[in-house]
Amino acid sequence: DYFTYADTEEKVFYPYIKVTDLQGKSSTKQFRVFLNNFPPEIKSTSLDNVTSFKNEDGLVLPLSAEIVNHKVEELFYDWNISLHHEDHSHLITTFRTATATDKLAPIPCDGQRYSYEVSLTVSDKSGLSANKSFLIKPQCPENQVPLGITISPNPIENTLKLFAPDYLDMYSVKSQLFDIHGRLLFSTESLWNKTKTELNDFGNKLSAGQYLIRVITDKGAQTVRFVKN
Repeated sequence: DYFTYADTEEKVFYPYIKVTDLQGKSSTKQFRVFLNNFPPEIKSTSLDNVTSFKNEDGLVLPLSAEIVNHKVEELFYDWNISLHHEDHSHLITTFRTATATDKLAPIPCDGQRYSYEVSLTVSDKSGLSANKSFLIKPQCPENQVPLGITISPNPIENTLKLFAPDYLDMYSVKSQLFDIHGRLLFSTESLWNKTKTELNDFGNKLSAGQYLIRVITDKGAQTVRFVKN
């Protein structure tokens, strides 16, 4: 048997199939069939040519897409930004608007594998959708000399404690503290001994979450990540 639909109006039908064996046991599956409607098509995005960025600078990320087959006002957008670290992932943020802007924060450059993933799902009112995702890799400087900065304990409960070799105390350093969304929360430039105290004091006021501290000197640079419970 077959069914003919000759109208031009958009329509959704829900046919189903039921299979029954000789013992009377059965299974049913339902389908959605869309007529005179097509899923949105993601023709291009602002990320099409973005595959990497200079880690120490972070990356300002404008999010937009050109969609065909539908009017913009008829669509629903879902942008998701995640950070992949070795074999696990962290959802950083979500936008449900046609356009948005975010910033990818520097990663620690500690020899482990990191990458950001930006995914876009565009849906229409009927539930038809299109998906696209992008992997963006931070590029760490070659021959970067770690400064030996550590945070212990990590995760922290209330108090942030930064440790570094004694020789760093008399070095002038530039320090930045980012949240996991890439937002710069604190920045200072002075001798490490003073900077360390300022960072510790500021870190004690932070709410629960993941954070990155970037320290830059003329001898090298290092980014350390910590979690506050």
